[in-house]
Amino acid sequence: MDEHHFTGEDIETVEVQINPFTAKLVGKPFEPGDNPKVDAQFNVGYCVANAAYRRPVLLKHFEPEYITDPGVLDYYRDHVKVIVVPELHERGHYSSAMTVTLKDGSKYSASIDMPPGSVGNELADADFVSRFYDCVAFGEMPCMARRADTIFDMIQNFEKITDIYDFIEQFKGEY
Repeated sequence: MDEHHFTGEDIETVEVQINPFTAKLVGKPFEPGDNPKVDAQFNVGYCVANAAYRRPVLLKHFEPEYITDPGVLDYYRDHVKVIVVPELHERGHYSSAMTVTLKDGSKYSASIDMPPGSVGNELADADFVSRFYDCVAFGEMPCMARRADTIFDMIQNFEKITDIYDFIEQFKGEY
């Protein structure tokens, strides 16, 4: 979406191709059940619909009020198709492909063999930073929010910390 400058509103269909291994883990049709948080976390269709519908994806989007939002559920039903492709297994357990067809007929395709954040598919620095701050915001810990920049800097330079108590000191007296 970023690379080709389109939004979720521009999308006609998203076809997600997954291998049989992935299908067993996260490929069922999405239906929020007794534990909607886990249902959403372990469902590729919800994750794709959420990403296209809300952009960017945030941790709060895996809370029940976001998961059961009729807008994202309609988006999933109307635009996202998950297809099992046995041949993808030859590329590895996590291989997947995606084709996005826009309402104007344009098509964009991409594939991966390892999830983002894995060895071999590391996050870009900007993605790493945004995920850290999303975790801080989602965690609702005042000490983290007030000291997030300091903590982030310390994590980035963790090998230079000579005394772990310098790191722990950031949380002292907050609980």
